[in-house]
Amino acid sequence: MWGEKCIKLGGEYIHLKATMLALKNINTRFGGLRTAANSIENLDLQAGLYILSQATGRSEQELEKLLQEHFFEIFQVAAQYIVFLANGGKEKIEESEEIRQQEAVSSKEKVSQ
Repeated sequence: MWGEKCIKLGGEYIHLKATMLALKNINTRFGGLRTAANSIENLDLQAGLYILSQATGRSEQELEKLLQEHFFEIFQVAAQYIVFLANGGKEKIEESEEIRQQEAVSSKEKVSQ
């Protein structure tokens, strides 16, 4: 496993795991991550469920229960997962970490003034 991240979907926390098996399965099913991302962009229901199934290890039938109340969220999470896989299971935290550090410095400067 390369990496894992936890997200909240429909009031429950779901662990998305970036694995080589998930990458291979998604690549085989869609012919590449770009095609998988395009399917998500087109709101292809089966694509969204399949990708989340690969990400979580849950069955597509189990994930269908979340659809009624969280239809669009499923696609947002699936799109995030494709990017997560493409980054080797790493989030692009360099920019956000740098921004957090700058904000912390700014806050300290304001407090000391």
